[in-house]
Amino acid sequence: MSTSSFQGQTNLLGRYPFHWHDLDNDCDDCYFTANSIHKSFYRCISIHGTHNTTVSENVGYDVSGYCYYFEDGNEEDNTISFNLAVHINSPSNEIANGDGTQRIDVFSQSVDLILPADSTASGFYISNLHNDIIGNAASGGWAGFSLPVFHSPVGIHRDLNMRPGNRLTKTFDGNTAHSTGWWWSHAGAFYSGGSLYYSDANSTLLEYNAGRDQDHGNRQPCLVDKCVTENNCASHCYQGEERAWFELTNNKVFLTPSSGLNSVSYTLVTCIYLFLQSYLTETAHTFSSVISYSGVVG
Repeated sequence: MSTSSFQGQTNLLGRYPFHWHDLDNDCDDCYFTANSIHKSFYRCISIHGTHNTTVSENVGYDVSGYCYYFEDGNEEDNTISFNLAVHINSPSNEIANGDGTQRIDVFSQSVDLILPADSTASGFYISNLHNDIIGNAASGGWAGFSLPVFHSPVGIHRDLNMRPGNRLTKTFDGNTAHSTGWWWSHAGAFYSGGSLYYSDANSTLLEYNAGRDQDHGNRQPCLVDKCVTENNCASHCYQGEERAWFELTNNKVFLTPSSGLNSVSYTLVTCIYLFLQSYLTETAHTFSSVISYSGVVG
């Protein structure tokens, strides 16, 4: 067990309290457990281009930027379990806040916001759902759990032939979020939405659309990996034998002024969600997704 404080350098990539950097599959016995990180100037733990690691039973408190963070979107088969994120702050004055609609102005990468997605800084940044996300808790932040949509990885892995936003969930179970979702009425304590991509005008400049984005923000989970079978990640996944779902199970939300769960990225299945003094956005009707056996109390 260790404690770290006043670490990280705000808006400098790679300057985090803890960082697994591009280890690929060479870190299957790596773990980061039972540690506390507080008053961090930039994030808690970054998993970057690395697979099969374990991050468990850690605490992040008073953190600028996303706390538990999959950096480029290609990170898979990791276990994030029983961690806590509390009091998450934006690393800049740029915070995504809509006018009541489902759309928000696009944020561009800058010196003061090196990752434009930090305009929605939250406890957990799950840019690829093909990981085990189990038993974690988030308090505060723009959302508790942010599930952004990547149509391709970013950073040093941007040329990989994969679509992180379509990768199927392994396990997303038993997580809790509360006291969050204050900045935007559509945010959700669990928020599946927000798209990160390179600008059409400048191929090296990242842009982030926190709201509904029909060009870059749709998911199309498929039992067939179109990136491999057709060498075209944008190829259509047909209804019937090919179409799949993302499954989020046994999660809890309370004390949120906005939606407990919101998806503006399509195609979610949520099973056994408990909402206490929160609101449930009816994604089954509004966003072409499915809700099954969800309870609302209070």
